[in-house]
Amino acid sequence: MKTIFKDFAEYWSHIKPLSFSQRDTIFNNLSLSEQKRLKKSYMEEGWEDVEMRNILDGLIDNIKDDLNLDIIFIRTKVLSGKSFYIKKAQWDFIYDVFKQFNKRHSYYVIGDIEPEIVNNETILLKKKEYYGQEKNK
Repeated sequence: MKTIFKDFAEYWSHIKPLSFSQRDTIFNNLSLSEQKRLKKSYMEEGWEDVEMRNILDGLIDNIKDDLNLDIIFIRTKVLSGKSFYIKKAQWDFIYDVFKQFNKRHSYYVIGDIEPEIVNNETILLKKKEYYGQEKNK
């Protein structure tokens, strides 16, 4: 059976400028075997990781713009051993945004940060301690 795209990279190079509905139409009109092959290429060649990183980076930018909080700067500060005070509502929002993603994707944003409630309005972010346990990413 003749294939149209040799792998996901070639497929993506052609459909990237199209709308989501146009992409769906093209994908759904491919043979089932080609759809399966492209899905396999997508997973094996790390395209999921690239796509997820782009989505998360966009969310980080939105938080920076909307809340004036640079979560990557905060995480870097916390992991270097410094603590960081943040409004509880802001932390709850940030945590809720990123907890919906697989930990292997969101780890670089909120991984190893431990929140400690200071009061009803404030959270202290600090480096998570493992106390002899190996950390699991």
